[in-house]
Amino acid sequence: MRSAEFTIPGDPHGKGRPRATVVGGRARLYTPKKSADYEAEVRKAGAPHFNAPLDCPVRLRIVAFFAMPKSWSKKKRAAMHGRHHTQKPDGDNVMKSIKDGLNGLAWLDDCQAADCRIVKRWSHHAETFVQVGEAG
Repeated sequence: MRSAEFTIPGDPHGKGRPRATVVGGRARLYTPKKSADYEAEVRKAGAPHFNAPLDCPVRLRIVAFFAMPKSWSKKKRAAMHGRHHTQKPDGDNVMKSIKDGLNGLAWLDDCQAADCRIVKRWSHHAETFVQVGEAG
């Protein structure tokens, strides 16, 4: 079974809504810069772990760690470490950014991601742990 695990440093980001602009009298949709930059970070972190895209159903596990605000007291930070993060961005939007960033790298198309799970937690450091493998 082929699989890979890697970590994306920094704050997890959700996929932003597509934006529209008018060019030459026609509407043009584009991905917001913040989303495109995060997808590039995902791709950069994952690139060393994939020789060729998987061509089978894929299992995707994501654990997104969000840095606790520095304004929180030491007591609150200690109490919240490892607890579930229930604020924005939504987990499904974080997953979408990661799936789009790994398109063509980990799999041929993100529709192959047949078994997906995301967990969001508070932590002292912001990072995202990603595990990709063949669904079985």
